[in-house]
Amino acid sequence: MPLGLTTDQIDKLATLDKLNGADFDAEYLRQQRDAHDQAISLFTTAASSANDKFIRDWAAATLPGLHNHHDMLDALQGRVNDIGMAK
Repeated sequence: MPLGLTTDQIDKLATLDKLNGADFDAEYLRQQRDAHDQAISLFTTAASSANDKFIRDWAAATLPGLHNHHDMLDALQGRVNDIGMAK
């Protein structure tokens, strides 16, 4: 496990730090969606092909929660879009 932030993570935080309001919201949601897509991909691979059965089972058990969070991001994106259209 890494002990600190990666260069990519630092860059993403710097991008968010420069934004506010709707621009911040849009970028934050984009970053969260990307992170969840990556996590779902990694956990799907681990659930089907990890060498250790415990890891396979844990990844498979974690996937529904990751998908749920992704669905929550979709719902939040819809609400943000609705607010933007109302203005």
